Amino acid sequence: MEIVTRLVAGQEVAFWAEGGRGLRGRPRVHFLLQPLREVATLGGGEQPVPGASREDWMVWQSLTGRATATRIPTDAARLAGRLGVPRSREGRLAATALRELMAAVYEARST
Repeated sequence: MEIVTRLVAGQEVAFWAEGGRGLRGRPRVHFLLQPLREVATLGGGEQPVPGASREDWMVWQSLTGRATATRIPTDAARLAGRLGVPRSREGRLAATALRELMAAVYEARST
């Protein structure tokens, strides 16, 4: 999986998860993951985002438009909660994508 390979290598990545066709069309949730060690911090200070370290990643998703800093891999359910992912069809899609992604990263790092 190219996404996992890039994350393990510490490279930013954007992708989307797409659900099956339903009555309201095909839901799609976009994700952007950016390693914070790549972010230039101007004006001094070590933290690129308050409360985050350079080892964290900024994770953004289009469903709620929220982002949060976290380590990768991390607990997908907790991450979905911090991102405000709702309990809807699209929310289940986003939560499933995060769960599968984190499981794949854990697996890649264990080998």
